[in-house]
Amino acid sequence: MESAAARHGSEEQMTKNRRTFEFAARQAMKARTKGELEDSAEWCSVAASFARHSHPGFFVDDTIQKILQDIGHSIDVEANASISSENRPNGIKSLRILHVMTSALPIGGHTRAVSRWIQNSRETYPGQIHELVITNQGITEVPRWLMDAVRESGGECKIIRPGHSLVGVAEELRKYSQQGFDIIVSHVNPNDPVSAMAFSGGNLKTPILLFNHADHVFSTATSVADVILDFRLSGKRITETRRGGKGRSMLLPIPLVDPMKEIGAISFQGRNALRREARERLGLSKDEPIALTIGGGSYKYKPALGYDFLRTASKILASVRSANVFAVGLPKDQGLTQSYPDLGERFHALGVVDDSHLRDHLISADVFLEVFPFSSLTAMLEAGLYGLPMQRIRNERAPILSGDDVSLDPVVPVAASEEEYVEGATRLLLSDSEDRHELGQRIRNSVLSNHCGAAWETKWLEPAVRAALARKDERTNETAAALREEPPSEECIELVEWERTLFPDSLLGLLGMFHSVSSRVKWPILLHSIVHFEPLLRSYLKSPRGLPIKALIGMSARFLSK
Repeated sequence: MESAAARHGSEEQMTKNRRTFEFAARQAMKARTKGELEDSAEWCSVAASFARHSHPGFFVDDTIQKILQDIGHSIDVEANASISSENRPNGIKSLRILHVMTSALPIGGHTRAVSRWIQNSRETYPGQIHELVITNQGITEVPRWLMDAVRESGGECKIIRPGHSLVGVAEELRKYSQQGFDIIVSHVNPNDPVSAMAFSGGNLKTPILLFNHADHVFSTATSVADVILDFRLSGKRITETRRGGKGRSMLLPIPLVDPMKEIGAISFQGRNALRREARERLGLSKDEPIALTIGGGSYKYKPALGYDFLRTASKILASVRSANVFAVGLPKDQGLTQSYPDLGERFHALGVVDDSHLRDHLISADVFLEVFPFSSLTAMLEAGLYGLPMQRIRNERAPILSGDDVSLDPVVPVAASEEEYVEGATRLLLSDSEDRHELGQRIRNSVLSNHCGAAWETKWLEPAVRAALARKDERTNETAAALREEPPSEECIELVEWERTLFPDSLLGLLGMFHSVSSRVKWPILLHSIVHFEPLLRSYLKSPRGLPIKALIGMSARFLSK
């Protein structure tokens, strides 16, 4: 249970986060009042980027929304009429769709979701054309597989190169978006203010769908969306109750591509043959039971809110003496595992694994374990596509950190505690292999019917597209004034506690904010932010290990304030 001191500390930290956010929002409003649009946009970027990494107790903000909308109305770009899908020869089957991203990365599920979206749509409607515009790619190359997906649909990939101001990028995005698209799908980062400016005003009639891929953090992107696509029910709940999205939220499960499609139906004997071959390639025993878990970094595994995955894994290994647990994404040299001597040699931290080896691990495993306290839903769903039975758990204190999903919830029980999780995982590892295969096939079929190919397109995406097309002539830019005044929910407080546990001696939101905005914000505003945020930054630097960083930040701030 959470101690009174810990709760007080979380509430106190949230108050600091809110005040820091409000400082940046005030600076944005002052600049807007003076007509300094670029400075105002940059301060909005600072505020939103900070709130994304240091929860302020709310998920949207009326002031920031209105400022970005006002700036958007001031952008002078001649409106071009979009081409209605009703005028297309084949209607929805031949839509021209624009996808908008802040950046495209080679790792993580967000960029993969865009490429899989395009693949699933084209499988159902080959006549659709998908184009992509990226607003802040930086020096990272766009993954080849994403560009291939776009080009194979007949579309193009446009990158708005550095050199534009934030308002300038918004202007470029608006120009590009008015080139006859039927639908705009926004996949932008939640702290990216560009789309909110680009799609406000300008008489843009093209329907806008927002894929809410970061549903647990603050966002600036929801105000201009005709339809907000939430990939799970817990995110939909927050959209409807805390983001002002009631009536605009629709469920759209994460798009996936069947990795076993070329094999077809897999019998028990066929699955065993694939498993033996994969284990031979990995040099693993053909008989010992294997549990696999996947998390995109050590932060997924780090104990928080009373939940401790590594402690739980050690109990599972103690219960099944012949079992091994493989943890993808947990660095091999991570000091975190050294705190758990009971894990022993049968727990394997694999770090980052390339695609071919990851596939072999997914085929060779007998059971999949949901990582916690911060679940990796995409990894769990992909394990389901490989026919793996799985053990899940619900984070009762911060449910948004759990991996709920419409395809998993009906077929996979969810443990309410670590004790239930250990019992369930032990039972799966010791169960008959044919029973595991049967359970895994039920999970696979459920994931296929909700996340892949024509089933995903017709069951989930098509109704959302039709809803957006119906809303385009009655668009209103809703604000979040009432929501902003509501007291923080219990879940907000728990999210702050998770942040504090996760980053007790790091720069937390400051590093996240400066990383996000450093290439897009002028130095005077960036330095002003550093000086003002120093006291808050100090509140994160608590342990003795943070003392050198404290001294460095203190000296830097004093120098910059002169």
